[in-house]
Amino acid sequence: MIGFVHNIGLPETLLVVVIAILVFGKRLPEVAVRGAVQVQKLRRAMADLRRETGIDAEIRAAHRAVENAVSRDVLSSTSVPLPPAPVEEPRSEE
Repeated sequence: MIGFVHNIGLPETLLVVVIAILVFGKRLPEVAVRGAVQVQKLRRAMADLRRETGIDAEIRAAHRAVENAVSRDVLSSTSVPLPPAPVEEPRSEE
């Protein structure tokens, strides 16, 4: 979904609804249906674009390459012993 939607809370949602009712009035259901149709068309177009360009396959390949590099780093770093953590000496209270 849209990236900023998770940042919208109840007060912001109510504000948007009130403004929509004031602007569109009785035409609000018709406008909402038209908006939903346009969002569906946009999603289909984006899916077609991804399929035609092959960008999803490239993203998956890059993701796998990063995961492999990270797992190799993790595996190679486990064979090297880590230095001991510094130990603080207890302070004497005077």
